[in-house]
Amino acid sequence: METPCSVMFADLKDFGRISNRDAALTLLSTNVPYGETSLRARACDDRTFLSRHVVHALPGQIPTKQFVDLTKAAIMLFRMIVRNLGDDGETLAEVEQHYAGPASKAMGEALTSFSLDATLYANARDRISDGTYPLPQDKTKLLIMLFVATGCLGDPAEAIRLVGAYTQTFLSQGLTTTETRVGKGFVTASDEGSHQDVCLGLLRLVGAAAQGALLPLSTTPRGTVIGALASAPEDINTVDFDVSRQHLRVFRDTDGVWYAQGMGSTNGTILISGDTHERIVVEPPRYQQDLSLAYPPVPIANSDILCLGRTTRFLVMNISPAQDASARDAHRNGD
Repeated sequence: METPCSVMFADLKDFGRISNRDAALTLLSTNVPYGETSLRARACDDRTFLSRHVVHALPGQIPTKQFVDLTKAAIMLFRMIVRNLGDDGETLAEVEQHYAGPASKAMGEALTSFSLDATLYANARDRISDGTYPLPQDKTKLLIMLFVATGCLGDPAEAIRLVGAYTQTFLSQGLTTTETRVGKGFVTASDEGSHQDVCLGLLRLVGAAAQGALLPLSTTPRGTVIGALASAPEDINTVDFDVSRQHLRVFRDTDGVWYAQGMGSTNGTILISGDTHERIVVEPPRYQQDLSLAYPPVPIANSDILCLGRTTRFLVMNISPAQDASARDAHRNGD
């Protein structure tokens, strides 16, 4: 079975023409002891050890402290790849397409095989691909950075944190959400898609059909966050490209009433009442927001539809405690 780490090393070797030894020299630290030497020295002196304990390491097997600054290492690997491929006018586009396409797909498959969040990785990749940057090579660097950090750490959420911190520090921006404008008809654009102590779940709607499994909503005080980069175990990130990193929070209060509340999203949320079909603005898109107003939580109930951005729709459904437990286990296991 391919691990995220082995996918990364294989790609750097096959596509980037960087040997496993040279990749390990770039990624591993010399400052952290590993027995009587360092992991870097041991790996580079013993090819068998390098293959077994570094290249094919399981997610989390190599402690984070054994790596250098992965954002800097990824930029070094970017430069090596571009140099090895010829550094002509078409190379940058080729590298960008590779790490947004085949390399990303291979990493996603490896994450899935270890029950890690491939959707979170794909959403971050799409954020990078849709972004606008000062220099053409910035996008390619970020795609490689995400790929390398995920491969080394086996943790897409931590990889995204590193990439996000880098973009904020050096590019003065985060992994932003593409803004989509629907004009004055924001409420009607949602056409495209109880006060009891009950458990609720969400079912993704695509067109008129349900897609995927029932997603349970957390009954903890924090509730469930829906967003492209929402990464807590009970959060939901099966969303389209114009949903913000943390778009909507759904929670149950102490009286058993369920609410949805916007989290400062770029493209807003509408609730369609299952009883009256009334369209209620949970949070308008950013360009329509009145900064003098607060947007309070909106009650939700069975058969309502939550419309995030232009195309992401969830049907609200009552579920029994037994269904909730079963759905929660499936959600945690990625089923």
